[in-house]
Amino acid sequence: MSVIPFVFDVLAYSAIFVLVVLGLGVIASMMGIFNFAHGEFVLLGAYTVYLLTEHGLPVWVGMIAAPLAVALVGLILERAVIRWFYAAPIVAMLGTYAIALALREGVRMLLGGQFFNRSVSKVSLRP
Repeated sequence: MSVIPFVFDVLAYSAIFVLVVLGLGVIASMMGIFNFAHGEFVLLGAYTVYLLTEHGLPVWVGMIAAPLAVALVGLILERAVIRWFYAAPIVAMLGTYAIALALREGVRMLLGGQFFNRSVSKVSLRP
């Protein structure tokens, strides 16, 4: 058993967590509210990559399309819902939590309530 794949997995997951936390900090400082739906936007990006690879497209196409799709959804939600919350930060936290629940359950509905535990890439470091 090799330690190297484990180290790479830890580094990869740590990098993801660092990016999510930095994104949350940037959004909180720019918008002035805490967006509790931030993790669900990461979920939307992952779902975009999954959906495109299931339709036979390469992973890199999904990785390019994911930020664009998430940005579009974020822009629509900001213009339609979140902009009304800037005056009341407590209401903003509750509103973004409700958005988070809706996004999470929407993706779960689209997946059919199934949990998939497979990699979207064909490359694996494990023997």
